[in-house]
Amino acid sequence: MRFIAGLLLAVALSGAIVAAGFGAFNAFKGRHRASLVWAVTAVALFVGQCGVSQLASPGRPNANAQLAVRPSTSPAPITYPTNTRPTAPAQPGTTALSVSGFGRIVVDAVSGHVFVSSPRSSAIVVLDFSGGIVRTITDEPGADAMVVVGSVLYVTLTTAGAIDAIDTKKLSRIRTLTSGLVSPTDLVAAGGRLWTTTGPCAQWSTQLVSVDLNSGARHTFKLPGESSLSYCAAFAANDRSGNLILAWSMGLEPATVTVIDVSTGTPVFVLSAREERLGNLKDVAFTRDRTRFITASGAPYEFDEWNLTDLAQDGVIYPAGPYPVAVAVTASGKETMAGGLWEPYGQDVYEYAVGWPSAALQGRHMGSTTNQVYGRGLAFSADGSSLFVVTGDQTPGSSIVTFNVLPASA
Repeated sequence: MRFIAGLLLAVALSGAIVAAGFGAFNAFKGRHRASLVWAVTAVALFVGQCGVSQLASPGRPNANAQLAVRPSTSPAPITYPTNTRPTAPAQPGTTALSVSGFGRIVVDAVSGHVFVSSPRSSAIVVLDFSGGIVRTITDEPGADAMVVVGSVLYVTLTTAGAIDAIDTKKLSRIRTLTSGLVSPTDLVAAGGRLWTTTGPCAQWSTQLVSVDLNSGARHTFKLPGESSLSYCAAFAANDRSGNLILAWSMGLEPATVTVIDVSTGTPVFVLSAREERLGNLKDVAFTRDRTRFITASGAPYEFDEWNLTDLAQDGVIYPAGPYPVAVAVTASGKETMAGGLWEPYGQDVYEYAVGWPSAALQGRHMGSTTNQVYGRGLAFSADGSSLFVVTGDQTPGSSIVTFNVLPASA
């Protein structure tokens, strides 16, 4: 096509030149003065039609032309609308929190907030995914365990014996959902309800409590002795649309792990197992398919993987060191697990691709004698690109709490 266009251009240009010469000759002879005008006009029209740029570069395609091109060996760059362009991972950094002591950490993908509670300060610090403090919610007596349902953050108030509801967008208290509890420790959503505990730990008097999300009405259930949950019950964070709770006896060695079905509103204790390997079980995280879970316990010095169906190990062990206290799994992106240790002198954050313990990802040493990873102090950002680690001086009376943002290993 380019050859034909060039040939036609040459013919047209030759015709114009001949016409111009003929007109000039006639004009010179004085016979047809208008012929010169016609010739000049013809050349001008030709140049205007073809364009000066085409005369200078006849091989350059028109900007609006559709050309057949050879497929590229590299993928074409993707053009994103301005409102959906992927955001860069948060830059690593640390933020000192003006609270004394740590409770729990919860990430809300919808509002883009990270909530860090402090029972001793009766406060919840709200941060963005880059570690910037957005607001500190105060006057939440003994604020500890948290869960997000829709646009509401629910938090147990250990000293007030209540559960407060907080708007995740306005970052203000909506109401007290329920009260009359005794030292509620953990909190999880399952079967369309909230589930917490009532009764102090270490006195074998803890009971399970369900709370209606609308009315706040609560029902109390006795915990079976074989589960050891009446000593002090803890719950793994789960899929809020599910009907199962994975619980364990906090503070006992070895730990007893229990699966509870709450689909009918009345808890059914499906299975309990005394896990001889798990001394001082601190934290539990589900894998993404919710069929397995990973544990962080003071001993052994590793992160073990278990089947939910029979509460037996599935053979996958993620090597670590002393003393595992926290574990988290990404909710999106590459499925990665992170484990945290109470280890002031060596590596205290481990990462592995889930299911591949033989290939450790980049580890970190964040600890010192006055700055260690808190128990249950790990969480991933919503897209899995960043790892949030809560560290601090955990000696009695210390007030140091630090929020760390790390780029997650890939």
